[in-house]
Amino acid sequence: MRVPGSARALACGRRRPRRRRPGCQGAFVLSTMPLAGAPRATGEAPALPGVPSTGSDCKKRRHLSQDALNLAPFMPDLSLLTCLLLATALLLSSLHSYAHPAFLTAARALVKADGSVRLTLSCDILAFALNDTSARIGNEPMEALLSGPRENLERCLADGRGRLLRGVKLITDRGESAPVSVEFPTAKDIDAWKQGGEPALPLVLEAKLTAALPPGAKSIALQFPEVLDRLILTVERPGEEGYSEPVDAGSVSTPLPIHLQGPAPAPPRSAASAKSPQPAISNLNS
Repeated sequence: MRVPGSARALACGRRRPRRRRPGCQGAFVLSTMPLAGAPRATGEAPALPGVPSTGSDCKKRRHLSQDALNLAPFMPDLSLLTCLLLATALLLSSLHSYAHPAFLTAARALVKADGSVRLTLSCDILAFALNDTSARIGNEPMEALLSGPRENLERCLADGRGRLLRGVKLITDRGESAPVSVEFPTAKDIDAWKQGGEPALPLVLEAKLTAALPPGAKSIALQFPEVLDRLILTVERPGEEGYSEPVDAGSVSTPLPIHLQGPAPAPPRSAASAKSPQPAISNLNS
């Protein structure tokens, strides 16, 4: 008695292979899209919308499925892209909650013919008083300084005044010069800023310094405290056009030639004064 092939396969524990429809063998479709972006292929091709599943039209479905497999490595991972977009949105919202626009310090140096220098700086005063840069500091430390005890505000402003006086240097071919005086914003200036409508950070105020160059100096360069970060420097010299340049944090600006007036000549002595004085003779009474 002959045993059918299917019965022999079941008796041996083997699974009988299914018949494939003629003309559709070798068709693969993109079934799922895992997170890693690698497609999986199956032996059966489910029906595609608008594409018949019988006859010679299976070749069209095979070509469409193969095109999908070829494009699969270039398809983005939508779940990962969504997470990145959400993280970016959260980061921007958090930065908006505590950050303020950074202010680029502007410095203007006015050199006079007698060698005196007037230096004016417009900077983020609160950031400088807290010994931090305008780009790095957040709103919280500055708001705490404004709303805290007045003694803390006055102490930080005094520290900033001394830091500016010690950190500014005027470098010439005859040596260095330091500022001799400084006008730094006070707590009263900040009170006036608070009362001027709706104050918003950063708080930009001016600080002014005066200095004197060594006699006979023929060039000048400036250096500022590193905490002021990158700034824009403008130098005005007698008989020269204004010069502006960016100066990196803690760097020395470009040396510029200057023409100063020499010491005033002594007035000429008259002929009468040039004679040697006669000694005074006193009459002695005998």
